[in-house]
Amino acid sequence: MSLFAQAYIIERYGLRLNMGQLADLLGVKRGTILNRISAGTFPIPTYLDGAMRYADHRDVAEHLDRCRAEASTAAAAVAAAETDYEAAMGRKASGTLGASRDGGLPV
Repeated sequence: MSLFAQAYIIERYGLRLNMGQLADLLGVKRGTILNRISAGTFPIPTYLDGAMRYADHRDVAEHLDRCRAEASTAAAAVAAAETDYEAAMGRKASGTLGASRDGGLPV
């Protein structure tokens, strides 16, 4: 897990985040988090301390790192697909009747 993410979370929220702080950080409503915890679909482990529910800063940082990695993988896949598409379209355009990229018929 990223030390930068941990440091940011600790500096801004402390060692543990209550559900309001977690909602603020993730950009969702507090109720959404509580509903997903109840449904068992929330990706960050939480715990009760008295009547308050918290998430540990390390678990939150790990989740953010996973999201960043998934986004990077998805972006790389999209870039590769675009490159493949452009290469296929370039081959197709050069094989058409008199069409060219620098003028003539639109490609």
